[in-house]
Amino acid sequence: MMALVDTGFLYALFDAADRRHQAVVATLDNTTMQLLLPDIVIVELSHLLKMRPGH
Repeated sequence: MMALVDTGFLYALFDAADRRHQAVVATLDNTTMQLLLPDIVIVELSHLLKMRPGH
């Protein structure tokens, strides 16, 4: 089975203060699914991390 990873999921992974951070970490720790990461998600995530100080 595969899962599509979106920007919000990855942002929550990188931002420990995000309210979904723990859920994302737990999901990644417990999943056996292949994760699909579209190119555009990487672009959007890099923009968000650049625009928000501390990342």
